[in-house]
Amino acid sequence: MPHHLFDVIHRLYDTVMEQSAWNDVLKLWGSSRVNDGCSINTLVIHKTQNNTIVAHYYGIEETHMQQFNDYYHQYNPYPQTAMHLKSGHVLNAAETTQEARKNGNALVNDWMPQGGFRDMIGCTIIDNDHFVMGLGIQHPWDQPSEINRMMQEVRILMPHFQKATLIGNMFAQLQQMHSSMQH
Repeated sequence: MPHHLFDVIHRLYDTVMEQSAWNDVLKLWGSSRVNDGCSINTLVIHKTQNNTIVAHYYGIEETHMQQFNDYYHQYNPYPQTAMHLKSGHVLNAAETTQEARKNGNALVNDWMPQGGFRDMIGCTIIDNDHFVMGLGIQHPWDQPSEINRMMQEVRILMPHFQKATLIGNMFAQLQQMHSSMQH
């Protein structure tokens, strides 16, 4: 296992008690890859619970993310592709990207190049009746060969993402129950 992943895994379990630690996990993972000579532009965790989407991200300008939220999200071709992924599966979305690029998709042809993104890897970490969590990784134009290496890292981290997420959800439920019992 690549050495930098040990630190990522260690910090990942901090998310159980502290939801804001997701930002730290993504920053640690992304910056460790830069130090390893194989940078990625963006890591985005999307969590959906009770119809509320929470995004944690690293490596993307806040204004660029705001452009996505305000306008480009409606042109996002990836959710349709990822919709059929089962928990734990990883997807190289190169075919979706190529098709969207050919069809003049605004997100792929405008927004992604402005952010320096070449392509996308996506996965569903958890998908159950109460909670959906996905990971999206956009990587740079100048490093397309890194996709296999990145997919391997995602596969190594996947069981840890899943365990930390499930334990974190159980912990949050216990906190809610405890809080409601005190009132």
